[in-house]
Amino acid sequence: MAYQPTPHGVREFWKYMTGEYRSEIVQKDDSALMSIAGSFLDMTSIVDKDRFMAGFVTTIGRTIYIPFEIGVATEQFSLWGQVRVCAHEHVHIDQGDRDGWLTYGAKYLGSRTSRAVYEAEAYGCDMEMEHWRNPENFDPRRYAAQRAKSIKSYGCNDSHVDTIRRILEIRASIISLRGCYETRAAQRSTTWLDAKPV
Repeated sequence: MAYQPTPHGVREFWKYMTGEYRSEIVQKDDSALMSIAGSFLDMTSIVDKDRFMAGFVTTIGRTIYIPFEIGVATEQFSLWGQVRVCAHEHVHIDQGDRDGWLTYGAKYLGSRTSRAVYEAEAYGCDMEMEHWRNPENFDPRRYAAQRAKSIKSYGCNDSHVDTIRRILEIRASIISLRGCYETRAAQRSTTWLDAKPV
């Protein structure tokens, strides 16, 4: 049976991850920066501002801007979805730390291909989290094909979908055959969840 987090468990998980990464949480609607970012993304045809504000979790530096209350399920962000997105956003923190925040930001905003590659790594974390949650009934290859399509909502095209699908299919093979989790965020997340599945 798939793991079903409780509201308390979701809050504790976010508390753990933000402590590990020294990250902070800000409500997206309360942020003038996010409003400006939404206008920029809308103007550059990356994503519609209203969709950006209501449906996207956004990480800048070590700050994660969220459009939901942690531990309160919504139609778009279930309790499990909040756990998974927490791990996903912390992949972006790892990417910024690894590549340098100026380089990461310039590539992410300035190149659709770079944005697709960064998201492919974070989608791989999503896949790892889904596998951890329900390994017997989760099909990583099918997930790879479906998840790759979501890059279009980031202003990317069919060729980026194909690239991400191929990257995720390789990751799916590793997960299926060896049960190995490649992203640091999934490793940290699943270690905590194994110890404290509340």
